[in-house]
Amino acid sequence: MYVPHRSGFLLANVHAQWLVNYFSRLTTEQSMACMNEMLRVNIRQNLQVVVQIATKYSDILGAVKLIEMFESFKSFEGKSDRYPCHWG
Repeated sequence: MYVPHRSGFLLANVHAQWLVNYFSRLTTEQSMACMNEMLRVNIRQNLQVVVQIATKYSDILGAVKLIEMFESFKSFEGKSDRYPCHWG
C-alpha cells in the first residue's frame, strides 16, 4: 500500500499491519476467499499486503493453495528461478 504523503505512508503501513494481523482470526477458507477478493478488486493496490499475509500464514494456508491463487491472477511476485517446478 502506498500513499504519496510521508505521514500518509506511515498510516497506510499501520493499516496494512493491522490487516495482516486480522487474518489470524479468520479460518483458512475465509482467508483464501478474502485474499482472492482483494486481488480481484484491485490487484495493484492490494498485492503487497496479500503477499505479506500469504508469507505470514503460509504454513496454515498451504503453499500449493497460495501458489495457485497467485498464478490465477498471473502474479509471480517473489517467484524464485531456483525452484522452477513450483511455477509451472
